[in-house]
Amino acid sequence: MFTPSAARSTPRRRPRHVAVVATLVLGITGFAVTATPAFAAAAAATAQPAGTWIEDDMDRAMQLAASSNRYLLIDFTGSDWCGWCIRLDQEVFDQAHFRQNAPRDFVLVKLDFPRNSSQTEQVKQKNRQWQQRLGVRGFPTIFLADAQGRPFARTGYRQGGAVPYVDHLREFVQLRRRQEALVAAAMKLEGLDRARGLGEALAVPNIMTPEKSDIVARIREVDPEDSLGLIARYADPADAPPPAGAGAGAGEKQDEEPAKPQTPFDRDLAAVRAMIAEGRTDEVAGALRRLEREYRPEGLQAAELMLVRVDFMVAMDRLPAAISQADRGMKTRGVPDEARQRLGRRKAEILLDSGKGEAALKAWDEAIALAETETSAAMKADREAFAARCREAGGSRR
Repeated sequence: MFTPSAARSTPRRRPRHVAVVATLVLGITGFAVTATPAFAAAAAATAQPAGTWIEDDMDRAMQLAASSNRYLLIDFTGSDWCGWCIRLDQEVFDQAHFRQNAPRDFVLVKLDFPRNSSQTEQVKQKNRQWQQRLGVRGFPTIFLADAQGRPFARTGYRQGGAVPYVDHLREFVQLRRRQEALVAAAMKLEGLDRARGLGEALAVPNIMTPEKSDIVARIREVDPEDSLGLIARYADPADAPPPAGAGAGAGEKQDEEPAKPQTPFDRDLAAVRAMIAEGRTDEVAGALRRLEREYRPEGLQAAELMLVRVDFMVAMDRLPAAISQADRGMKTRGVPDEARQRLGRRKAEILLDSGKGEAALKAWDEAIALAETETSAAMKADREAFAARCREAGGSRR
């Protein structure tokens, strides 16, 4: 998530970590659930120094997480320019309490997006791929994920130091372990009892479900008619099986609908997004003006351009301007409802990152109320988790 900087200047950069940690946690891959001890700190200590990080190497981190039955803590950071990233390092990650306790549950991995430090093109490309895969728009963003890199929680900078931060992470871990235990128990049952148990696992609040599509598929196996309503409640459209009789028969060929070609506007806008992600903010303003002048976007294209402008303003720590731009976009004539809702959601996220929890939740609900769309349905499904984050943030409506 984007987090505002307290000042334009940033603290002195801390030394970068160079190694990795190891301990243990309960893991689930698909539906092969294995019960494990709560932690194995002694074994981990023999493998890696405590409290150190894997840097810019998700493949290595995932291998270690799988072999040690731990989760991943993935830190998307701008180590040499992002003030709130540096504060998070100094106040939390560099503290002894975090270094001693977090590795009991997590393999720690940093994916860095520096402005002044050199990186190989291979590292830059891989980090950008993970940034796009997980939808990271700002720094610091922290994901807690399984050994396959599938997130079950997201957080960022929090005030208070290492002790409450570790407690915050443990709350997510406890919820995830509860979910895993429910899945394991459900898979020992048969028929609709299994479906009910899996539905209970999906209903665990305040976390994501990395293997959600797999769980829905197991529910569909034992309740194909959806008599419990769990498939309708939890399935994503992409999870639905093809209708009876659809598809090619044995030996037949199928013509697939060709992918919609990307327009020049789409390509140019994607290039600007990459500039923002890479911290090349000095180039963004001119690129946005050229897009406006060359394409004169309207409707959906106008909304897409406004979303990029919002992200640019957040990257520059101009949060009031970013919120105003989102408001302007929602009021622009011809912008589709779903695009207006995306702008509203972005506004809510910025307000939350600013510590204005009440205002953020109000903006979230206002975006949902704009229309009945797939975006509003997704926001309704995410509302409980977002509301919990808003309650933590507190803050006024102003």
